[in-house]
Amino acid sequence: MKKGKAGRMNGPPRLREAVNWFVDHETDQEERKATEMEWEAWSSRADNIADYLKVLRLRDELAALPRPSLPSVEALLGAVGEANRGVVYPPSLATSTPRLTHSKRRLHRWAPVVAAVAAVFTLAAVFLYWVREAHRATNLEQSVATVPGEQRQFFLPDGSRIRMGGDTGLAIKFTAHARTIELDHGEAFFQVQRDPRRPFAVDAAGGTTTAIGTAFEVRRHADHVQVWVREGAVVVAPVKLLPVGSIIPAGDAVKPPTMRVAGGEQMSYDSRGEASTPTRADPRIAAAWSEGHLVPLIYRGRALQEVIDEVQPYTRRRIMVDPQAADLQYTGIVDQENVEAWVRDLPLIYPDVDVVDCRKSTYPVPGCFDPDRIVIRSRFSPLQNAQQSALR
Repeated sequence: MKKGKAGRMNGPPRLREAVNWFVDHETDQEERKATEMEWEAWSSRADNIADYLKVLRLRDELAALPRPSLPSVEALLGAVGEANRGVVYPPSLATSTPRLTHSKRRLHRWAPVVAAVAAVFTLAAVFLYWVREAHRATNLEQSVATVPGEQRQFFLPDGSRIRMGGDTGLAIKFTAHARTIELDHGEAFFQVQRDPRRPFAVDAAGGTTTAIGTAFEVRRHADHVQVWVREGAVVVAPVKLLPVGSIIPAGDAVKPPTMRVAGGEQMSYDSRGEASTPTRADPRIAAAWSEGHLVPLIYRGRALQEVIDEVQPYTRRRIMVDPQAADLQYTGIVDQENVEAWVRDLPLIYPDVDVVDCRKSTYPVPGCFDPDRIVIRSRFSPLQNAQQSALR
């Protein structure tokens, strides 16, 4: 913990540290970044986390209390006057009071009243702050998005952290019983603050990834979702579970409802509920973008459209692919810092593919109505009307 924080409150040292960490999580983002490594070290102990959860439970219990009705200033003054009536001052004080001026005597007489009023309003302000923060932590609805080439990091009210990649959109919904993220497109890395009473789940393409006090990434491109776990574990449900008593249509295969993905593993699923078996992942590649640096991406036999979907977040130019070229198989390396140069060189790999930079095109090209686009098309398969609509 930082020096200077120990004096915030009295009490058992571990509980005091838990309260100090709670206050840190409510401060601005830059200060929290400076203590991230210290937090990870402190929170690795089970007894520390137990005390931290006590603080969170206290916050929730305060939020559930009815809002207090504060007494008026007149009532406070009357109460203080009743309490001071008949007070006999000691002789030492009585002998010194004649030396005081009239204004100073009045100041000394009203000092207890001012102190009482200040104390009541201070306690009320602290209580209302806790109520407001507890309400904000348990009731939140917010949509967040990034543009291609942009990365964004922010903290949630419960202390969890999200790092969004480029061209990503998600919706956050917190209630008293659940924390849900709807990932519409793109990729996000989640470091989740454990709260057994409110599970943390990420919904994407019809499936759900539920955290078990962990750090993990979910990447969605069209109807294909990849899940990678850095630490801890997650439970992935490729399809939403049917309510009890639901009838499965004849001929439909029964898919595994959930699977556990441990730290260092990755898996994928699609909108049809088809899921891969968890396998070990190379952390140098999987964690690169979420740690703020880029490494070349390696592909083996992947569809060109899938590769384009994965590199799109690293360029502000929108890349469109002709359906006739979308299924071409790509094996090679993509430098995340030079995606546009890689796209321009695709004709060297695929002789039947043409790459059109809409900023430089001197003739009409389907899909080039936006000059910031780059269109990859099959050179010998002119686009039909249905295919042209796919590029819009």
